[in-house]
Amino acid sequence: MACPSGKSWTDCLDKPCTVDPSDPLKAICACAIQQTGAFVTYGGGCNTLTCDTAFWSAATPAAFVQGTTMLIEELGLAKSPVAFCPAVARTLQSQPGGLPSQFSDWINARQ
Repeated sequence: MACPSGKSWTDCLDKPCTVDPSDPLKAICACAIQQTGAFVTYGGGCNTLTCDTAFWSAATPAAFVQGTTMLIEELGLAKSPVAFCPAVARTLQSQPGGLPSQFSDWINARQ
């Protein structure tokens, strides 16, 4: 899900987490709260109305592309395995310099 600038989100990359004692399917993490910039998250079920109903663990579009590209290359994948919400595809395509081919091919095949 892609959310616009002006919504709060959390940067949880490399932050410590523990299992939630009341629900072992959840984690409690010490994440940095961000107040500016558009962000991309796996949360929200593609419903952008939830962009400001929680502190989603997220990344900037540029950081998401960089991190996912690194994983694709390290794992030797031909393309991104990420299932994008339609708005995320548009957000990522608008990044400076465009998207690496692993993303573009995947997005173009689903439009």
